[in-house]
Amino acid sequence: QWVREFARKCRANEPHFEQVAFLGGRLFDALADPLSLDPEDRELLVAAAILHDIGYLISHARHHKHAYHLITHSGLPGFSGREIEIVANVARYHRRAHPKKSHEAWARLGSDDRERVRRLAGLLRVADGLDRTHGSEVTDVEAEMRDGRIRIVARAEREPRVDLWNANRK
Repeated sequence: QWVREFARKCRANEPHFEQVAFLGGRLFDALADPLSLDPEDRELLVAAAILHDIGYLISHARHHKHAYHLITHSGLPGFSGREIEIVANVARYHRRAHPKKSHEAWARLGSDDRERVRRLAGLLRVADGLDRTHGSEVTDVEAEMRDGRIRIVARAEREPRVDLWNANRK
């Protein structure tokens, strides 16, 4: 609840962040086993999904970087310092550049947490892409991994071309 309140205070688009959190949670549920994710990672993904766009409060162009800083300085009650750092990094890497060794916050993470962030940020990228238009056109998703490839099926009343294009790109 506190995460949602913080997102609202940062004037995040609530229908969009709820849709991305829903789709991200559905992707997590379908892919947690094949991606070797811990059940408690779901809460971290959902928090990052809710907070991924809060950086718009500061700047559109670098909102992902600003989201990282806002999250790390928010105090997120109920989360440990390590969990806050994971949530912030997942939100940070939901768009544009992938993590690099030269990124200070990335370098501070242990190798297990870096792998966790990579996987959760990948799920968040796709979930965000599936709501590119912010129209909540995709009503549900199913996913499976076979032969090292992930197949995602999106459900919608009508074909969400832009959302599918963007999710596929990500």
